[in-house]
Amino acid sequence: MIPEWLDLMKQAVFILFCAFCLLTDLRSGRIYNYITLPVLVFGWLVSGFAGTLPDSLLGTLLAAALFVPGVYMDKIGAGDLKFAAVSGALLGWKGLLAALAIAGVMALYAGIGSRKESYPLALFLAPASAAAQVLTGYLVLI
Repeated sequence: MIPEWLDLMKQAVFILFCAFCLLTDLRSGRIYNYITLPVLVFGWLVSGFAGTLPDSLLGTLLAAALFVPGVYMDKIGAGDLKFAAVSGALLGWKGLLAALAIAGVMALYAGIGSRKESYPLALFLAPASAAAQVLTGYLVLI
């Protein structure tokens, strides 16, 4: 069981990470290594302390499996892959799937598939990941 203070710190770090990545992706079209890599390691450390490291590693690997093909086909950027990997590390594989589902619904609602313009993926993935963080916290109570 993870101490409450550590869980709150994990949630705060993740929400700040989502906000920072959203802003930098919108402003410069980049998600920087100097923020993603430390938060990725933080997620693994917290998960190791909480006893959920396998779930965290699976989330990271799932993100890589889903996003690497898009990076190689030049459909998404490597920053989006790194963002998803951090989301997988902090949310676990189930939380990552929830975040991707929420982001997909948001993108469909915005009509992204029918437009010619490109949009930063963080525009959808960051708020969806933050929402998944909150929702998974409530699902534990049920």
